[in-house]
Amino acid sequence: MEANEEFPFGDKFDWKNKIFLGEGSYGRVFKVKSLQDGQFYAIKQMRMEEFNQDPTLMASLKGEIQITMDVNSDHTVKMLDAKIGKNYTYMILELCDTDLRKELASRKFTEPECVAIFEEIMMGFNVLVHKGYIHRDIKPANTLVKNHHYKVADFGFACKADILGRKKLTDICGTPIYMAPQLLKNEPYTAKSDIWSLGLMLYEMIFGYAPWPCRSLEEYLSGIYHKSLSFPYNAKIG
Repeated sequence: MEANEEFPFGDKFDWKNKIFLGEGSYGRVFKVKSLQDGQFYAIKQMRMEEFNQDPTLMASLKGEIQITMDVNSDHTVKMLDAKIGKNYTYMILELCDTDLRKELASRKFTEPECVAIFEEIMMGFNVLVHKGYIHRDIKPANTLVKNHHYKVADFGFACKADILGRKKLTDICGTPIYMAPQLLKNEPYTAKSDIWSLGLMLYEMIFGYAPWPCRSLEEYLSGIYHKSLSFPYNAKIG
């Protein structure tokens, strides 16, 4: 940390004894104990060098904070507070146990489990819809798990949208294997693209793999348009 910029929540959290959890493109995440209630929280520390140089990135960061605060519910990962500084931004988030991607990699779900999990994910999605947002990066890695409950997370690509689909979006973002065909083809799209992502995620939960196996983005897009979606009814679930 820069010498001239101290942790802004030092009176509320034991930053000195933080526990490293992981690292991403722009920063790191730590497990930190609250000095007020004794509970542990996740604190995301983001380096601001690139954000300070790119107005689009900075707008995205501010949007992520605003949207995460706005969709506060039991079905989305909660943000308690955030502070944008010159050198670092800090986000105080509820601490979760794992994510759906890791769970899918470690075991197969039964059909009743898939239904129950997807119902919780849809509750989180409905919170976004009712607030007028589109997520744009729905995937197992952005579905966090806390006490066996599933929560929609990571609103870095989320934005306000016309939920009825009358106005289309043009900026391309997301994770290719979960993106709607319109995004993959760099075409305008609507808020319905989230529904495509949800469907792919449900398919993966049920069968243990994503549809349209491929080795490249071109092959994947070709599979979407030219290969029927396979539902192996004889597949063993769970």
